[in-house]
Amino acid sequence: MKQSSSGSTGRLWREVNELNHRPCQAVVNRVDKEAATMTLPNPVEVPDPNIDDPALPEPVPEQEPPPSTPPPNETPVGDPPANAPPVTV
Repeated sequence: MKQSSSGSTGRLWREVNELNHRPCQAVVNRVDKEAATMTLPNPVEVPDPNIDDPALPEPVPEQEPPPSTPPPNETPVGDPPANAPPVTV
């Protein structure tokens, strides 16, 4: 009698599966252990230490801007006086 191809394939698959894989329970336990060690605190449960008395940085004291060069008060040498009327040529 011949075996059907699906019957031998199913049996072969189970044998390979049993040889190459660990039981599911061991995998589940390992996942649970890793998940338990990697949990982060919930921000809602952890109060903010600065909520009632915030630690603000010290304000920077205001400084006057550096003085710019004052406009020249002297009459330039060689130019006509500043109050002279314009000359038409």
